[in-house]
Amino acid sequence: MDTSYYELTKDGSNLTLGLTLTNRLEFGQDELGVEFVVTDSTRRIIAHNNENGGRCASYPNDDYEMRYYDLEREPGGIVLNLDYRTANGTEYYLHTFYNDYTDTELRQKFETRDVLENDPTSVEGQVFRRVDQETEMDKLADLKRMNIYKVSVI
Repeated sequence: MDTSYYELTKDGSNLTLGLTLTNRLEFGQDELGVEFVVTDSTRRIIAHNNENGGRCASYPNDDYEMRYYDLEREPGGIVLNLDYRTANGTEYYLHTFYNDYTDTELRQKFETRDVLENDPTSVEGQVFRRVDQETEMDKLADLKRMNIYKVSVI
């Protein structure tokens, strides 16, 4: 049996900001097109995962694992595009893109496992079961950054 469910938290920290500004400007017979975009958001996801199963076919219910994930994603970016066309038809382009993507994650794991199949203990005909228990907790942070700049003349 495998059960899991996920929550997108509905608190006020899940903010999203998006701003797009564009304009076309004329300079005599020349033209300049401008585009500016800013985005920023925060998304918090909480996941619960429970597994009840076996490590091999002969012992189908000897393992229980419970996991908890608390993930916060914060993507943000800026775009700036400038397109300039002269009266004689020459075109100049500057296209820029910048993006930060930060993940902060808390992982917790609790697992119990019956190890009778690996290490049965017998005293005067009585079999004693031994249970292994494992816990983990990790706090991870990951930053991804992307920059693209493009200049063209046509």
